Amino acid sequence: MPSVGSCETDIIGQEADALRQYEEALSQTIDMDAGLKGEELHNALKKAQETADRDARTAEIVGLVEQLEERLGKK
Repeated sequence: MPSVGSCETDIIGQEADALRQYEEALSQTIDMDAGLKGEELHNALKKAQETADRDARTAEIVGLVEQLEERLGKK
């Protein structure tokens, strides 16, 4: 039969294990959240670059149309 001191030690050990497991789970959750934020940031940057590229092509096309109109004497 375990002594009172041993029983308290077992309870403290179990609480410490539970706290350690909680800390590990929390750390994994934070890492996953950071990964998602990184992925979201990557996607946002990619979308911004695609928008900038599209805007640049649009401006280039508008410039070409204006040059063509000038050559044709419409301006």
